[in-house]
Amino acid sequence: MAFGDNPNDALLRDAWYAFCDQIKEAGDHVFKDESGASDGERTNAFRYLTQNLSQAFDIFLENADSRYPNLHAFCGPTRKLGADNPDCIYLQSWINDHDTYKISGNRGTARMFNVAVQGAWTGSLQEPFGDRPVANLFGDELETDWDGNFELWISPEPHEGNWIQSQPGTRKIFYRQYFDTWDEIPANYRIERIGGNEEPPPAIEPAALVDSFERAALFVVETTKTWPDTLWTRHGMYDTPNVFRRYGQESDKAHEAADSRRGRVIETLRWEIHPDEALVIEFDADPKQFWQLSGCSVFGASLEFRYRQVNLTSGNSPRDPDGRNRVIVSHDDPGFANWMDLQGHTRGWMLFRNMLTRETPEMQTRRVKLTDLEAEIGSVATRITPEQRQAELRRRRSAIMRRYPI
Repeated sequence: MAFGDNPNDALLRDAWYAFCDQIKEAGDHVFKDESGASDGERTNAFRYLTQNLSQAFDIFLENADSRYPNLHAFCGPTRKLGADNPDCIYLQSWINDHDTYKISGNRGTARMFNVAVQGAWTGSLQEPFGDRPVANLFGDELETDWDGNFELWISPEPHEGNWIQSQPGTRKIFYRQYFDTWDEIPANYRIERIGGNEEPPPAIEPAALVDSFERAALFVVETTKTWPDTLWTRHGMYDTPNVFRRYGQESDKAHEAADSRRGRVIETLRWEIHPDEALVIEFDADPKQFWQLSGCSVFGASLEFRYRQVNLTSGNSPRDPDGRNRVIVSHDDPGFANWMDLQGHTRGWMLFRNMLTRETPEMQTRRVKLTDLEAEIGSVATRITPEQRQAELRRRRSAIMRRYPI
């Protein structure tokens, strides 16, 4: 059998060639003005491109049929997208607005658990974003048995027990688990469509495959093209580096409503930190508050959180003896407990997520020379020994392996 033996051969081959040609464009966007030019920043930018190439067809082909829904992990240690949160497990399922779906499993012990039904695509950003939650359910609203097991129904008609109503235009489910400590246990669950036949999915139609080529190519290009523009120019907040700003505008009622449904509020910062500098972040968070702080590249890709301390939470960051929260951001470990590693990036994006409440503490920042760091905070900041740092990194690695058993 050879080329031309199937009437769709030319269609499929030409679509593949077009996909490969379009992917080339993504590489050009690595060299945006906003992107850092060190070896690490350049290679991580291309690594980001390969990560999104690897997940493009999971989104648009392998898990796209709402008649056969799956749990798709669209962010994780090896797939970075949309300012992903290292302390959150993101999953999604494509569904429709007329079928009934059942999610069942164990809720786990993540401090915050959220299942959101997403509405129609708004045209902003690219898949799997660009829509907003229309209804959701938090972990403390979920009815479970004594061991955390549950069933959750999503359908247009009411259902007994845990139920989220799907509305016209419903197209996907987002699942989020936000962690505060390394000891929390991730959820384990599955999804199924109710009332469908038990036959396996049919063979992929050539037209559907060609469509996935087009969608995947656009996705990979857009992830390198639009995210730096989104972070640096779209919101008009990043003219001054190393200063936190509220993400979105409080006057944007739709944005505020969406974040409220997600149970969070975000402060963002564009950092510029040279190898001989450190950024000191100070704030007074209520001891009961649940917050997460993480660093991303200019493309909105979380830094290497499996092996490096590039993110912190309220549960694994000691308060200093004077009661203040202090975080030191620098390229080299200064010997303080609440240090955030920059992984060789001189510029990037930082997000402070305050979970469960709509309040954020006042975030104070100052950039100092490394040689002045001891004089600035040495008398008040909590220290850590090299042995303690290594032990903490081992705890991190063990927890990440439990959250992402891959």
